Amino acid sequence: MRNFIEELIKDGIVRVNGEKNNIYSHSDQDHSKFERYNEHAKKTRLVMHYFMNQEEELIKDFHNDFKKNYSLQIPYEDFEELILNFAELHDLGKINPLFQKDKFQNIICKNIPPDVRSEHSLMSAILFAMYVLEKFNLEENKILLILPHIIYGHHTRLRSIHEAESTSLDGRYGLFSLSSQFGESYSAYETTLAFLIKLYGFQETSIFKLRNIHNQFYDLIDENVSTLSIFYNYLYSLLTKADIISSSHSFSSLSNFKKALPSFYRRIDNEMLQRISEGIEERQNKYREQLGDNPLNPVRKMLYEEALKGLNKGYSGGKSVFYLKMPTGAGKTHTALGLSKELLKLTEANRIVYALPFISLLEQNYRYLRDTLNLKINDEIRSIYSLSNISFTNGNNKEVEDIITYDDFFEYPVICTTTVSLFNTIVKFKKRNKYRFSSLTNSIIIIDEVQTLPVKYWSEFNYLLNEMAENLGLYIIIMSATVPRLEGLKHNRELDPVYSDKVHYLIKDAEVYYEHFERNHIVNDQIETIEIDDTSEELINSIFDKCIHNFEDDHNHGLVVVNTVHRSREVYEKLIEKFQNNGYASVQCILLNSTILPAKKDQIVRKINNINAESKMILISTQSVEAGLDVSFHFVIRDVGTLESIEQVRGRCNRSKEIEVGEVYLIDIIENEKSEASKVYSNWRLDLTKSLLKKNKLNYDITDLNHYFERTLEKLNQEISTEYKLNAADNITCWNRLKYEENEYIGNQSKNVFHVDVIEEKQNAYQFFVETELPINMFSDEEIEFLKNTSYSCFDGSDAFISGKKLLELYRQELEESKGDFVKKKIIKRTFSSVISKFVFSSLVTISEHQLEGRLQKVGSYFVINNDDVGDMNYHLYSIEKGFDRAQLSDAKGIII
Repeated sequence: MRNFIEELIKDGIVRVNGEKNNIYSHSDQDHSKFERYNEHAKKTRLVMHYFMNQEEELIKDFHNDFKKNYSLQIPYEDFEELILNFAELHDLGKINPLFQKDKFQNIICKNIPPDVRSEHSLMSAILFAMYVLEKFNLEENKILLILPHIIYGHHTRLRSIHEAESTSLDGRYGLFSLSSQFGESYSAYETTLAFLIKLYGFQETSIFKLRNIHNQFYDLIDENVSTLSIFYNYLYSLLTKADIISSSHSFSSLSNFKKALPSFYRRIDNEMLQRISEGIEERQNKYREQLGDNPLNPVRKMLYEEALKGLNKGYSGGKSVFYLKMPTGAGKTHTALGLSKELLKLTEANRIVYALPFISLLEQNYRYLRDTLNLKINDEIRSIYSLSNISFTNGNNKEVEDIITYDDFFEYPVICTTTVSLFNTIVKFKKRNKYRFSSLTNSIIIIDEVQTLPVKYWSEFNYLLNEMAENLGLYIIIMSATVPRLEGLKHNRELDPVYSDKVHYLIKDAEVYYEHFERNHIVNDQIETIEIDDTSEELINSIFDKCIHNFEDDHNHGLVVVNTVHRSREVYEKLIEKFQNNGYASVQCILLNSTILPAKKDQIVRKINNINAESKMILISTQSVEAGLDVSFHFVIRDVGTLESIEQVRGRCNRSKEIEVGEVYLIDIIENEKSEASKVYSNWRLDLTKSLLKKNKLNYDITDLNHYFERTLEKLNQEISTEYKLNAADNITCWNRLKYEENEYIGNQSKNVFHVDVIEEKQNAYQFFVETELPINMFSDEEIEFLKNTSYSCFDGSDAFISGKKLLELYRQELEESKGDFVKKKIIKRTFSSVISKFVFSSLVTISEHQLEGRLQKVGSYFVINNDDVGDMNYHLYSIEKGFDRAQLSDAKGIII
């Protein structure tokens, strides 16, 4: 087989009956140009070699680990060469004559059995394994069988190595047991393999040897060690990136291709670090000049300096995971940048990834990073999330393709992204998620508001972060005003927590600083219970009375937070009526819930931040206001939630210390004898919150908050120690055994596979497009320019508004014209994403997708709420001011978050 491979790699040919035949990897759309297999193989090898050179020490560490823990016998030079062969041969299945015929009209042989299959990834994996078997003693190097599994999934997703595990009497042949892999259709794949073996003269006995060795490979995997799984994810990421890069340059010369390679590994170099350092120091000097302007500024300076000292102490002690606990308003973002600068100087780290839970926070912090770091926008620094703007490219398809690729790969020196984007890179297994995994190596990862991650998965997140820091050269800064001590979590039923000695707190006694930032207090000494019966009159009266009390003290700006969209709409409508009927018609009531259009949300935030102190204003919101908006209010009324949620809302009260002390009120809305908060939060966490609040007569402090998190961690550890259900211990075992979720859907929660959600997967959650007109001041200059350059006008007659109806029609036309062209379709979706997002919201409904399609038209992934369904009457489905009225779709009651 080796001679066969050498000729294929050297010349791109195979011999059938003594005749030479070209093997192609790619062609243009009209089959006028072809790329031979050897050309694609050389380019893929070049990319892989380039990546490996950049991270040689990392690859050597993996090799050493495999020698120590998995009995790998081959020296590093052979290991490195094998990975390069793996890159060259990842498409080996394309030698299949049926594939050549179907894709390129390339006739290699005429007599192809009728049940031969052309799908090449599986055949590539098996043929590569046969090649490795011939080249090495696999019985002494079983761990190398991880490589074919990566090849098998390189066009789809990172595959569980257990998907193919047979339960037959024959034993666990896994990938090499086609009968267990494909059920009734297995014979076609076995026929395909047998056909290729006979056609090219390979050794038929290889497959049987591989089956036997593969059984032993399963037993080699240690369920308590993460390294193999991390390597599996890492190398899969490298291969898929290398494949895409080389495929995108199918018809480039090798010399031009080599010149392009540095653009796919863009990290912070010495010159860039100098600019970053100067930018941070310039910002710090400004803060020094303002030291006397605010009594909190000297405290902020002390926190900044202590954090830097703590970092140097922790780093010298070998720590790589750091906790930054600072009060709200103490300058976490700036401190995180200062810490990053120090780590860039002290370590081999050469990328910064800043992750935040909410898009509004992301954009706010991205602007701060952009204005501070002296970096080129969209080249050296970039905000990356599902709606990242690329409309500034003005239809330049090459530029758009490059930006999409760099976004997909996380290929910028400094990145601001969402927590969802960051963690999905780790815990999800589709190909598009995994591109970014290898880009995290040697990075400084800043995770803000870590407590917003789903509580039931804290153990898994903590385990993965610590293990990746150790294996991928990461330095992780976890920060929040309310940061739980995740290192106290167990990850194994039998073992105590193992990370307590591996993390470092940057502020030694953070609690002593919190009293300086006390800007509000909880007024009542017990939670006010409000029953909702036939009417909500008691609730409205209670809110009204609290507003009037504050208005009399010239505390004119209030925030009311409830737990469901339905309740927020009701409070908004009835509170307006109450004010009008009682002589307070001038009070501005504003509604902000998760179904208000994003463009409208931005407008609301600007309005709140620019309102004068004398104007009376009440914002009614859901919990989405907690940490996602940089706004401040004189007083806050909060329907009870978990303690960290209450604390986050308190952070919106008197945030800028515009008055002496702000007032916070806690209420508990009860309907049908149930707390409305239980529709959103776990009962055990609500019970824990209420118990602690009652004990302290609501007058809790940072010590109580720490105690609350300790109790939360105790509860999680107790669950991990229980064997009656799949939980964190099982998830971590599945990760280490390479037993990943088979696909991404909610049903996997009950399966014995790794399944972790950064956002809980919910059935009947959909995206809705609202056909309305939005003023052009809700769009950026780049977005307006992009729309002006389209072939179909989306403006109204006065050019003062963008028509959602016209925009959607243009988008539909573009999608229709791109049918069959995957790249073009992807470009269209990304270039339109930021402008379309202005008209889109997400929500749960209580009817099925089929029923919803019977009610609303669907364009792409969006259900369209047309103009006739938009308005403020009771029968309208959507209101620009109030959001979504789901009751118009179904009489069933439910939760909209």
